[in-house]
Amino acid sequence: MVLGSLTLQRRFPGMQEELKERASKDEPFGSLCKDLVDAEVALRHWERSSLTVSAERCREYQAMVESLADEIADVLKREPQR
Repeated sequence: MVLGSLTLQRRFPGMQEELKERASKDEPFGSLCKDLVDAEVALRHWERSSLTVSAERCREYQAMVESLADEIADVLKREPQR
């Protein structure tokens, strides 16, 4: 399951149960979590790439990862779990 990923564990330590429960009840939140994991996987791919566009792609995916992580954190702070 996406919510067991190291990405989410690293970015939101100690919150795995809350993330899992919230994602199971809130589809948009679950999609945010999946998008974060997918963006981080893509970032790691481009970090290993030797193509000339890799530096640009790394910047793009790093920005995406940070934005998604911030959005998840904002939801966790702003919206109490129901």
